[in-house]
Amino acid sequence: MIITTQWFGTFLVERESLDNDTYRIIEKILFQKNPDHIAEILMKLNSNEILDEERDLLVLIDDSRGSEIEADDARLREISQNVTDRIELDPDTYGYDIALLQEASIIVSKASLKGQVKKDKHIIQGINLIDELTKQKNILSERLVEWYNIYFPEAVLEADQERLVEGLMMNVQREKISIFLDMEHLFQQHTGSEIGKSEFDRYQQLIDTIKNLDNNISDTKKYIELTVLEIAPNLTRLCGPMISARLISSAGSLKRMSQMPASTIQMLGAEKALFRFLKKKGTPPKHGIIFMHPSIRNAPYWQRGKIARCFAAKLSIAVRVDNYSDKNIGEEIQLDLEKKLEDIRKNFPNPPAKKKTIKKTSKKMRNKNRRGKRSSRK
Repeated sequence: MIITTQWFGTFLVERESLDNDTYRIIEKILFQKNPDHIAEILMKLNSNEILDEERDLLVLIDDSRGSEIEADDARLREISQNVTDRIELDPDTYGYDIALLQEASIIVSKASLKGQVKKDKHIIQGINLIDELTKQKNILSERLVEWYNIYFPEAVLEADQERLVEGLMMNVQREKISIFLDMEHLFQQHTGSEIGKSEFDRYQQLIDTIKNLDNNISDTKKYIELTVLEIAPNLTRLCGPMISARLISSAGSLKRMSQMPASTIQMLGAEKALFRFLKKKGTPPKHGIIFMHPSIRNAPYWQRGKIARCFAAKLSIAVRVDNYSDKNIGEEIQLDLEKKLEDIRKNFPNPPAKKKTIKKTSKKMRNKNRRGKRSSRK
């Protein structure tokens, strides 16, 4: 006997003779004539699962004959003794229309497309959202400061813009702003114009908009931190959640980043500078996004290239582990990285000596200099 599962049911059949491909149906369990149910069955078959209907079918026969059962699918090796050639049965014989299979296949395709969207795609959108919100916040902050210049020009002239906007978030009155900036003399010497309640309302409306943008940026950062820690714990352990998210965003996905060599990870975010150098219009970049990490940003300039190269090598290991396994080796990689960074700091404590550059003169200039020397001798 052979157990075979078609898209419309599972069957226990027996070959009538060895010379032909005709089969006698011994037992059968037909599936529901419902595209959703058929789609569910197809997805289980694609996942190499053994169906409950297949197990139920085996219960219907005597245990004494269980050793004689074969299967036409390697998926059923667990419940059969041997795997034979594939058997094809006609669905029309059992009242199943091929259109039902087409509807179920469409459902399976849609479900597979939904399953392909991974968390790293949401991280990329979150990073893009933060960049756009930050850009809008900066534009509105500049507009607020420029408008506030009419009311209190001295504060706009003397104070840092970011500090001034921070004070305006709490109070827009001249006296309060002067105290916040620790510049009380500005209030006493101001030359600004007096404004009415409607203008103050516009100030407050603009301030509320900036506050909302700030809150959205903060909430999105929290979401990214939690999500990137979930999908890339080792990468996050090495360079923090926001740098990890920006690296994944620049690479295109966690999988693509895991396939990149360390040298490419080192240059992520510095593509423009790299192409400019390749066109012989600048110096080669030493780092991209990873420059945001304190170990590189706070290092002396002559150590940054070496640290960035070492740092990128460890990141490439971490991201591959995150993508291809569930192991947590972030602490181990971090300790190894710290040792290597310490060696770099010890071995290169001083900047390298500057090389003397010899100016190259053209052939035309050399001939001109020679003529000048001859005329001076005469």
